[in-house]
Amino acid sequence: MRNNQSSEDDKLISRSDWQYISVLLGIGFLTRMIFFSQIYLISIDGAFQYIPVAKLFAWGEYKEALSQLQLPLYPYLVAVFSKITGNFELSGQIISFAS
Repeated sequence: MRNNQSSEDDKLISRSDWQYISVLLGIGFLTRMIFFSQIYLISIDGAFQYIPVAKLFAWGEYKEALSQLQLPLYPYLVAVFSKITGNFELSGQIISFAS
């Protein structure tokens, strides 16, 4: 019969596994920070699809914004962050970075 106390062997993820995961997450975070600071552009779908819808949200034209083909969450978040940053493109990069 097994002892009720947990042992090192009973853990699903060991301490060394957590260290590897932390290193990989750190590398991914640093890579994103480097690209975020060096590249100031967004993809074609962002420039021609999401930002115009975000501008509709920012201008208060919610009915028109919701009638577009894009799902509304990302453009809405871009509109909210654009109130803080003053820049739709930077707002999109921040949201993409955070996701």
